[in-house]
Amino acid sequence: MTTANVPRRVLLVDRFPVFRLGLRRLVETTGRYQVVGEADTAPEALRLADLHAPDLVVLGLELAGVTGLTLTRALRERAPAARPICLAARLDDDCIFAAAEVGVAACLPRGGAPEALLDVLHRVTRGERPIDRLVLSRPAVAARVLAAVRAQGAAVHARHTGGGVGAAGPIVLSAREVEVLDGLARGLSNRGIAAELFLREQTVKGYVSSLMRKLGADDRLQTFLQAVRTGWVEVAA
Repeated sequence: MTTANVPRRVLLVDRFPVFRLGLRRLVETTGRYQVVGEADTAPEALRLADLHAPDLVVLGLELAGVTGLTLTRALRERAPAARPICLAARLDDDCIFAAAEVGVAACLPRGGAPEALLDVLHRVTRGERPIDRLVLSRPAVAARVLAAVRAQGAAVHARHTGGGVGAAGPIVLSAREVEVLDGLARGLSNRGIAAELFLREQTVKGYVSSLMRKLGADDRLQTFLQAVRTGWVEVAA
Protein backbone atom coordinates (compact mmCIF):
# COMPACT_ATOMS: atom_id res chain seq x y z
CA MET A 1 0.00 0.00 0.00
CA THR A 2 1.46 3.36 -1.01
CA THR A 3 1.60 6.28 1.38
CA ALA A 4 -1.15 8.01 -0.58
CA ASN A 5 -3.47 5.04 0.03
CA VAL A 6 -2.84 4.72 3.77
CA PRO A 7 -6.02 5.74 5.64
CA ARG A 8 -5.72 9.00 7.52
CA ARG A 9 -5.88 8.65 11.30
CA VAL A 10 -8.89 10.43 12.79
CA LEU A 11 -9.66 11.23 16.43
CA LEU A 12 -13.31 11.92 17.29
CA VAL A 13 -14.17 14.15 20.25
CA ASP A 14 -17.76 14.77 21.28
CA ARG A 15 -19.92 14.64 24.41
CA PHE A 16 -22.45 12.22 22.93
CA PRO A 17 -21.57 8.56 22.18
CA VAL A 18 -24.38 8.17 19.65
CA PHE A 19 -23.14 11.18 17.69
CA ARG A 20 -19.59 9.80 17.73
CA LEU A 21 -20.88 6.45 16.46
CA GLY A 22 -22.53 8.21 13.53
CA LEU A 23 -19.33 10.10 12.76
CA ARG A 24 -17.28 6.89 12.92
CA ARG A 25 -19.55 5.09 10.49
CA LEU A 26 -19.60 8.08 8.15
CA VAL A 27 -15.84 8.58 7.89
CA GLU A 28 -14.83 4.91 7.89
CA THR A 29 -17.23 3.86 5.14
CA THR A 30 -15.17 5.95 2.71
CA GLY A 31 -12.14 3.70 3.22
CA ARG A 32 -9.96 6.83 3.35
CA TYR A 33 -9.99 7.30 7.12
CA GLN A 34 -9.37 5.19 10.20
CA VAL A 35 -10.85 6.29 13.52
CA VAL A 36 -8.04 5.67 16.01
CA GLY A 37 -9.86 6.89 19.10
CA GLU A 38 -12.94 8.50 20.62
CA ALA A 39 -13.10 10.89 23.55
CA ASP A 40 -15.74 12.87 25.39
CA THR A 41 -13.46 15.06 27.52
CA ALA A 42 -10.40 17.21 26.90
CA PRO A 43 -7.99 15.11 29.02
CA GLU A 44 -9.00 11.91 27.23
CA ALA A 45 -8.64 13.62 23.85
CA LEU A 46 -5.14 14.82 24.73
CA ARG A 47 -4.16 11.36 25.97
CA LEU A 48 -5.39 9.74 22.76
CA ALA A 49 -3.65 12.40 20.66
CA ASP A 50 -0.38 11.52 22.42
CA LEU A 51 -1.00 7.82 21.86
CA HIS A 52 -2.15 7.80 18.24
CA ALA A 53 -0.76 11.00 16.64
CA PRO A 54 -3.90 11.59 14.55
CA ASP A 55 -3.84 13.38 11.22
CA LEU A 56 -7.29 14.88 11.76
CA VAL A 57 -9.35 15.68 14.85
CA VAL A 58 -13.10 16.09 14.43
CA LEU A 59 -14.47 17.66 17.59
CA GLY A 60 -17.71 19.11 18.84
CA LEU A 61 -17.19 22.50 20.43
CA GLU A 62 -19.81 21.98 23.14
CA LEU A 63 -17.82 19.84 25.56
CA ALA A 64 -18.40 19.58 29.29
CA GLY A 65 -15.58 21.18 31.24
CA VAL A 66 -13.15 23.08 29.04
CA THR A 67 -14.54 24.17 25.71
CA GLY A 68 -13.76 22.57 22.39
CA LEU A 69 -11.87 25.70 21.37
CA THR A 70 -9.76 25.46 24.53
CA LEU A 71 -9.04 21.84 23.66
CA THR A 72 -8.04 22.96 20.16
CA ARG A 73 -5.47 25.34 21.64
CA ALA A 74 -4.02 22.50 23.69
CA LEU A 75 -4.00 20.11 20.73
CA ARG A 76 -2.10 22.65 18.67
CA GLU A 77 0.64 22.47 21.30
CA ARG A 78 0.47 18.73 22.01
CA ALA A 79 -0.13 17.46 18.46
CA PRO A 80 0.79 20.26 16.03
CA ALA A 81 0.54 17.97 12.99
CA ALA A 82 -3.12 17.17 13.71
CA ARG A 83 -5.57 19.33 11.78
CA PRO A 84 -8.69 20.20 13.80
CA ILE A 85 -12.14 20.30 12.24
CA CYS A 86 -14.79 21.73 14.57
CA LEU A 87 -18.53 21.12 14.66
CA ALA A 88 -20.55 23.93 16.23
CA ALA A 89 -24.16 23.91 17.39
CA ARG A 90 -24.32 27.60 16.49
CA LEU A 91 -22.01 28.75 13.72
CA ASP A 92 -22.26 32.52 14.21
CA ASP A 93 -19.66 35.27 13.72
CA ASP A 94 -18.28 34.95 17.27
CA CYS A 95 -17.79 31.21 16.86
CA ILE A 96 -16.05 31.58 13.49
CA PHE A 97 -13.75 34.30 14.81
CA ALA A 98 -12.80 32.25 17.88
CA ALA A 99 -12.19 29.16 15.74
CA ALA A 100 -9.97 31.11 13.35
CA GLU A 101 -8.00 32.53 16.28
CA VAL A 102 -7.05 29.09 17.63
CA GLY A 103 -6.01 27.66 14.28
CA VAL A 104 -8.97 25.48 13.32
CA ALA A 105 -8.71 24.17 9.76
CA ALA A 106 -12.47 24.08 9.22
CA CYS A 107 -15.66 24.78 11.13
CA LEU A 108 -19.03 23.30 10.23
CA PRO A 109 -22.56 23.39 11.68
CA ARG A 110 -23.17 20.38 13.87
CA GLY A 111 -26.36 19.43 12.05
CA GLY A 112 -24.97 19.84 8.55
CA ALA A 113 -25.12 17.39 5.68
CA PRO A 114 -22.82 14.34 5.93
CA GLU A 115 -21.55 15.04 2.42
CA ALA A 116 -20.38 18.48 3.53
CA LEU A 117 -18.31 16.99 6.34
CA LEU A 118 -16.73 14.42 4.03
CA ASP A 119 -15.92 17.13 1.50
CA VAL A 120 -14.20 19.18 4.22
CA LEU A 121 -12.27 16.13 5.44
CA HIS A 122 -10.98 15.54 1.92
CA ARG A 123 -10.02 19.19 1.47
CA VAL A 124 -8.24 19.45 4.82
CA THR A 125 -6.39 16.22 4.04
CA ARG A 126 -5.11 17.91 0.87
CA GLY A 127 -3.75 20.74 3.00
CA GLU A 128 -6.55 23.25 2.44
CA ARG A 129 -8.03 25.50 5.16
CA PRO A 130 -11.75 25.90 4.44
CA ILE A 131 -12.12 28.24 7.41
CA ASP A 132 -10.19 30.92 5.50
CA ARG A 133 -12.91 31.11 2.86
CA LEU A 134 -15.57 31.08 5.59
CA VAL A 135 -13.90 34.03 7.32
CA LEU A 136 -13.59 36.00 4.08
CA SER A 137 -17.26 35.38 3.29
CA ARG A 138 -18.19 37.33 6.43
CA PRO A 139 -16.75 40.87 6.27
CA ALA A 140 -17.34 41.54 9.98
CA VAL A 141 -15.38 38.43 10.95
CA ALA A 142 -12.61 39.20 8.47
CA ALA A 143 -12.25 42.67 9.97
CA ARG A 144 -11.97 41.24 13.48
CA VAL A 145 -9.35 38.70 12.39
CA LEU A 146 -7.35 41.44 10.67
CA ALA A 147 -7.53 43.63 13.78
CA ALA A 148 -6.40 40.72 15.96
CA VAL A 149 -3.44 40.03 13.67
CA ARG A 150 -2.44 43.68 13.75
CA ALA A 151 -2.74 43.78 17.55
CA GLN A 152 -0.62 40.66 17.85
CA GLY A 153 2.01 42.19 15.60
CA ALA A 154 2.03 45.36 17.69
CA ALA A 155 2.42 43.33 20.89
CA VAL A 156 5.37 41.43 19.42
CA HIS A 157 6.96 44.71 18.33
CA ALA A 158 6.44 46.18 21.82
CA ARG A 159 8.12 43.20 23.45
CA HIS A 160 11.12 43.48 21.15
CA THR A 161 11.45 47.24 21.65
CA GLY A 162 10.88 47.18 25.40
CA GLY A 163 7.51 48.90 25.24
CA GLY A 164 4.18 47.74 26.57
CA VAL A 165 5.49 46.66 29.94
CA GLY A 166 2.62 45.88 32.22
CA ALA A 167 0.06 45.70 29.44
CA ALA A 168 -2.47 42.92 29.77
CA GLY A 169 -2.08 40.19 27.16
CA PRO A 170 -4.10 37.10 26.25
CA ILE A 171 -4.20 34.28 28.77
CA VAL A 172 -2.08 31.39 27.52
CA LEU A 173 -2.44 27.97 29.12
CA SER A 174 -0.26 24.94 28.45
CA ALA A 175 -1.81 21.61 27.45
CA ARG A 176 -1.20 20.25 30.96
CA GLU A 177 -2.82 23.30 32.54
CA VAL A 178 -5.86 22.72 30.32
CA GLU A 179 -6.07 19.14 31.61
CA VAL A 180 -5.89 20.31 35.22
CA LEU A 181 -8.44 23.07 34.57
CA ASP A 182 -10.80 20.50 33.09
CA GLY A 183 -10.58 18.39 36.26
CA LEU A 184 -11.08 21.45 38.42
CA ALA A 185 -14.13 22.44 36.36
CA ARG A 186 -15.60 18.98 36.94
CA GLY A 187 -15.20 19.38 40.69
CA LEU A 188 -12.29 16.97 41.17
CA SER A 189 -9.94 17.41 44.11
CA ASN A 190 -6.21 17.79 43.55
CA ARG A 191 -5.87 14.14 44.49
CA GLY A 192 -8.57 13.17 41.98
CA ILE A 193 -6.93 15.19 39.22
CA ALA A 194 -3.56 13.65 40.07
CA ALA A 195 -4.99 10.14 39.86
CA GLU A 196 -6.68 10.84 36.55
CA LEU A 197 -3.58 12.39 34.96
CA PHE A 198 -1.03 10.06 36.62
CA LEU A 199 0.69 12.98 38.35
CA ARG A 200 1.86 13.62 41.89
CA GLU A 201 -0.63 15.58 43.97
CA GLN A 202 2.05 18.19 44.67
CA THR A 203 2.53 18.64 40.92
CA VAL A 204 -1.19 19.25 40.47
CA LYS A 205 -1.08 21.84 43.26
CA GLY A 206 1.61 23.65 41.30
CA TYR A 207 -0.52 23.69 38.17
CA VAL A 208 -3.56 24.93 40.14
CA SER A 209 -1.45 27.75 41.58
CA SER A 210 -0.30 28.63 38.06
CA LEU A 211 -3.90 28.67 36.84
CA MET A 212 -4.95 30.92 39.72
CA ARG A 213 -2.15 33.33 38.92
CA LYS A 214 -2.87 33.44 35.19
CA LEU A 215 -6.61 33.84 35.71
CA GLY A 216 -6.22 36.40 38.49
CA ALA A 217 -8.06 34.27 41.07
CA ASP A 218 -7.58 33.77 44.81
CA ASP A 219 -9.13 30.32 45.17
CA ARG A 220 -10.43 27.33 43.20
CA LEU A 221 -13.97 28.69 42.90
CA GLN A 222 -12.77 32.04 41.57
CA THR A 223 -10.49 30.18 39.18
CA PHE A 224 -13.46 28.26 37.81
CA LEU A 225 -15.65 31.38 37.58
CA GLN A 226 -12.90 33.37 35.87
CA ALA A 227 -12.30 30.50 33.45
CA VAL A 228 -16.01 30.60 32.55
CA ARG A 229 -15.95 34.39 32.08
CA THR A 230 -12.91 34.26 29.83
CA GLY A 231 -14.22 31.38 27.73
CA TRP A 232 -11.79 28.68 28.86
CA VAL A 233 -14.57 26.64 30.49
CA GLU A 234 -18.10 26.08 29.29
CA VAL A 235 -20.89 25.21 31.68
CA ALA A 236 -22.72 22.29 30.11
CA ALA A 237 -26.47 22.66 29.74
